[in-house]
Amino acid sequence: MQVVCRFAAWAILVAAVGCAGASNTALTGGLPAAPAQTTMRHSWMSAGAASGDLLYVSDDGYGSVMVYSYGPRAITFVGVLSAPIDPGPMCVDKQQNIWILGEAKGTNYSATEYAHGGTTPIAVLTDPAGVPVGCATDPTTGNLALASNPSLTGGDRSPTVAVYRNGSGNPKIYQNTSTDGFYGCCAYDHSGNFYAAGEEATGGRNVIQVLPKGSKTFTSFTLDREVNGLYGMQWVGKYFTVSDSFLSNDSSILEYTVSSKGVTFARDISLKGVTLLWQYYIDRNRIIAPNAPFEGPGSVGLFKYSDGAPIRTFPFSIPVAVVVSRAPK
Repeated sequence: MQVVCRFAAWAILVAAVGCAGASNTALTGGLPAAPAQTTMRHSWMSAGAASGDLLYVSDDGYGSVMVYSYGPRAITFVGVLSAPIDPGPMCVDKQQNIWILGEAKGTNYSATEYAHGGTTPIAVLTDPAGVPVGCATDPTTGNLALASNPSLTGGDRSPTVAVYRNGSGNPKIYQNTSTDGFYGCCAYDHSGNFYAAGEEATGGRNVIQVLPKGSKTFTSFTLDREVNGLYGMQWVGKYFTVSDSFLSNDSSILEYTVSSKGVTFARDISLKGVTLLWQYYIDRNRIIAPNAPFEGPGSVGLFKYSDGAPIRTFPFSIPVAVVVSRAPK
């Protein structure tokens, strides 16, 4: 089984080198990649951009996070965040601040925080337990979790989750001895339980690791099928969703319900033309899907959440994550 996530591969490369507010109508505006502007090594944002919802696209090929005004019928390029370099996974907290994993100036493997529409980092957090390969924020507390794999720095310890109270201070470290590693994909549910993708210490199967709210001990469950490429994860309403990439065929988003009685498959949403699906974002009636094949340039596609029907596709370099941050009320 293929279990190596690009987010983990992204971290190795650096070492060596929920849902609201959109419609399912077709877009009349564009989503320009603007590669010439992303090569500028400073962050900038258009005046007034922070007053609206914003879409952030982490593109490891451009070495920048590109920012777009995000509406139901138009998406417009409004800015660039140049730090961290080699950007990877992202998450959004209760204040709608953006956390971006990557290599910050003078600090490797950090999480850099920006305010909604901001261009100056608010905070830079490192994970004392290892290399952070995924981040998530707890909707019940505002805590920030960094999922790390110590083996990426040559360590022999088990993977950990570092939880920062309100995204600051010294973290609490939770170690998971039942798995060989986290692979960048993690999420909180609406009750504050933490989920991450991993691999069994023996057997090599993909498993979902769970740190229940208030617990110090991980549990796990397996899904009903082999997941070839579990590169993204998100809770949407009552559903736990994960990506399933086949490299040569169309990728899917798999929906499950999770209860004390077990995990039940709900449906498979196929995304035509997406061969390597990374950290996607489901926004009410719309799926925003970053597609970054290893062998060629990538793209970001918009699809209907109802049935996976394509809306539009836009060219990018190596898009590895997308998130939406809401405008202040």
